[in-house]
Amino acid sequence: MEQAGAITSSKASGERGFYYHNHSQIKAAMVHYNRALATDELLKYDPETYFRCQFNSSIIKLNLNDLNEALK
Repeated sequence: MEQAGAITSSKASGERGFYYHNHSQIKAAMVHYNRALATDELLKYDPETYFRCQFNSSIIKLNLNDLNEALK
C-alpha cells in the first residue's frame, strides 16, 4: 500500500511498529516508531496513529528505565 501511494511512509512505519510491538519485538518496534515520528507528516495526516506511536514509544522507554527519553 505504501508503494502504491495509498498510505504515507510514516503511517506504514507506525503500523509496522504496532505489529512488532504486539509480537514482543521491542527493538524492531522502536526503530519503526522512531521512523514514523521523525517528521510531522503523520501528525498532519493521521493524528491518532501519531499519538499512538508516541504513547507506545514512551511506554517502551519507561520499561527500559529510560525516564529522560520517555518524558521528551
